[in-house]
Amino acid sequence: MKILRWCAAFLVLVTGLVSCSNSKDDKPDVIGSIAFAPCPEPSGAAPARGGLPDLTLTCLNRSGTTFQLNQPIGVPMVVNLWASWCPPCGKELPAFQRLSDDTQGKLVVLGVVTEDEVKGAVGAATDIGLTFPNVYDRSGELRRELGRTGLPVTVFVDAQGQVKHVYNGAPLADESLRALVREHLAIEA
Repeated sequence: MKILRWCAAFLVLVTGLVSCSNSKDDKPDVIGSIAFAPCPEPSGAAPARGGLPDLTLTCLNRSGTTFQLNQPIGVPMVVNLWASWCPPCGKELPAFQRLSDDTQGKLVVLGVVTEDEVKGAVGAATDIGLTFPNVYDRSGELRRELGRTGLPVTVFVDAQGQVKHVYNGAPLADESLRALVREHLAIEA
């Protein structure tokens, strides 16, 4: 009888440990009420030489699809790597939302939640009012592939998928962000 009780207690303990290890925010399975737009569809063109790295990241919308970063989407893209724990990121994210709102159809703004917990990022995005598409890069692989040590990072990608410029400096405001879009993507924003 003691062995049965011990086995039952052991099973409860193991079940609890497995449950705790699975509750870790490794997968973006809880999106909450955020209304992120779906990730862009690839154009079908081959990846560009000098494009983004060959990484597949999970889209942070209710569909839970994936997005392959090196696949051209047929329009220019501004890719912003950010995290909820990064104060400069929070400062510049509203400018990215306004850029997305003002240039729909001409370019896509894509957020990359980087080295962050999904719940924290979704909370920050909700507070700011972000709706442009976002993907999840828990390990920071894209940041490392770009050779950058800190956030925020912004990548300007042309319609064929070629990286035109990588910016990693002071937080971008409306004017500075739009100047970079004009300079590197030849889009009046």
